[in-house]
Amino acid sequence: MRYRDYNPLGKEQEMGSDQKHKPLTGEEIARRISAAEDTRLKAKSDYEGEYWDGFMRGLQRNNQADDTLAKEDHGYWMSIGVRKGNTRSTVGKADINVRFRGLGYRAGYSGYYDVPQAALHCRLLIARIERGWTQGEMAEALGAGMRTLQHWEWAERAVPGTVAKLLDVLGGKE
Repeated sequence: MRYRDYNPLGKEQEMGSDQKHKPLTGEEIARRISAAEDTRLKAKSDYEGEYWDGFMRGLQRNNQADDTLAKEDHGYWMSIGVRKGNTRSTVGKADINVRFRGLGYRAGYSGYYDVPQAALHCRLLIARIERGWTQGEMAEALGAGMRTLQHWEWAERAVPGTVAKLLDVLGGKE
């Protein structure tokens, strides 16, 4: 089965260039942050730790008032996770850590990612980095389209649970 157009969030909930998000209640944010903190403590790599730090920061930003300073800070955090292009990464480890923090932020801010979904998102990102694959190579291995993989990586669409099984076949970390 190909996942080219699979979007479990539905078209109206898909994040686009304006970065729509689902505002969460304070109670839901606190619940997700607590679960994310527990997951952060179990992180097996620096990448995971950075991802969860960004995820929690994104959750905190999810329902804040839009003042000018917050908008500038938000713009920075939304941009650091996205590196355009389909080339192999030649950046240093510190740059990759920052990228993971930014991608975690995007997932937390969106409001569509609960902690298990975010864990799958993080796992997908780590699997590609560990193999040194381009987005195209990872998309091919998962039977997905290139654009779909970009949506998954950039936290614009939820990663389907069936991808977890494919990551297991590829030897992705749990």
